[in-house]
Amino acid sequence: MYEQLHILSPLLPPREFMILRCCQQLEEDVWVIADVSYHQVAFEFEFETPACVKRPSGCLIQALPNGHSKVTWMEHVEVNDKVRSHRIYRDLLCGGFGYGARRWTATLERMCERLSLYSVSGLPTTDFPGVVDTMDGRKRVMDLGERMSKNFAWILKMPEKSGFSQQTATNSSGVRISVRVNEEVGQPAGLIVCAGLSLCLPLAPLQVYNFLKNLEVRHQWDVLCQASPVTEVARFVTGADNKNCVNILKPSSATENGALMIIQDSFIDALGGMVVYAPVDLRTAHAAFLGNVDPSSIPILPSGFVISRDGRPPSAAELDGGLDNCKTLLTVAFQILVTGPTMFEEDQMNEWTTKVHTLLSSTIRRVKGMLNCDDGVSVPRSRFLSRFKSIPSIIELDSLKVAGDVWFGSGVVLKGKVSVKANPGTKLEIPDKSVIGNKDIYSPEDL
Repeated sequence: MYEQLHILSPLLPPREFMILRCCQQLEEDVWVIADVSYHQVAFEFEFETPACVKRPSGCLIQALPNGHSKVTWMEHVEVNDKVRSHRIYRDLLCGGFGYGARRWTATLERMCERLSLYSVSGLPTTDFPGVVDTMDGRKRVMDLGERMSKNFAWILKMPEKSGFSQQTATNSSGVRISVRVNEEVGQPAGLIVCAGLSLCLPLAPLQVYNFLKNLEVRHQWDVLCQASPVTEVARFVTGADNKNCVNILKPSSATENGALMIIQDSFIDALGGMVVYAPVDLRTAHAAFLGNVDPSSIPILPSGFVISRDGRPPSAAELDGGLDNCKTLLTVAFQILVTGPTMFEEDQMNEWTTKVHTLLSSTIRRVKGMLNCDDGVSVPRSRFLSRFKSIPSIIELDSLKVAGDVWFGSGVVLKGKVSVKANPGTKLEIPDKSVIGNKDIYSPEDL
């Protein structure tokens, strides 16, 4: 069988294998699944990847008396190291977190939790059904979220081989552009442009994940919100960690007669996470929840984020102190439908790719600015994020300079050029719901 493994980033090609697989019950309540590379057939691989050979690898599954299973996993792969991977992913690949056994067991555990919660007969207390008032509707939403995440993972491999003459390109800013003509059911028909970018942020993965899930500030970076606050109208937990869930979000700009809902599927585990979302027409969404529309036929075009640990082993001091000072490898990918299922001119390609590139780049700038990350520099969380009751609105902000012992209340709005400087030895508190525009603040009297 053919196997393709991919760390979800446009900076890395997948690893491809032709393998023999053996599935066998060794004894009562013990099973084994084993793979090994097989090179006796002529096969043209899709990517020009580093030569990989899978030595005997796989998992041993043992049934336990309490209805659980014990899984032991081993990965034994030989990789040609003459082809160097991208520098920001080197630790992840060399340390084994990228394709190692821990990756498989973490994924298996998460998917088993999801399957278990999907199969329950009653509504879990952790769920917020909201606009979805039946168990069948709950399953349809979870199915839609899973299909959306699978589609998002597929687009990130951005294959090199295509009949379209300008299928992929990487520009000077590191953004990779992919163009495809879609005719598959479940996605909009027509020409779709996708842009992907991977970067390193000096923050722990959980910090980045919590920020992307924060509905209070989402409208400041997500173009789908049209700068309007967003409300959660349903939530279904998909794992032991309540942070893993499928959400239905509704921007305040949406109305019953138009606009959209946002379906979002997200998870976080020991190695990283994903936040994937897509717009869905309001009427179509309601019809799907009621069972009047097959969710598998709803055309969705997901975009989102892949969050990964950088793979750097922790120092002895970090282990002793229980700290998590690893960095985050963040991959962002957006898709837009630029034309319908009609004829199009290839000379329009620059206009379309520029549009999705601009969308991606502007979102990255806003996210980095709100996380206080600029060119790889970050103020530690204890000195910055903890000083904010909530992240201020910065939609109309041009620049912000903060110095000294400054603390921000909730609902603060910043506009234009703002400078806040506390005098030495004094604490300066910005009250809740303050609106500050084009001001230099040195004391409470300046507010």
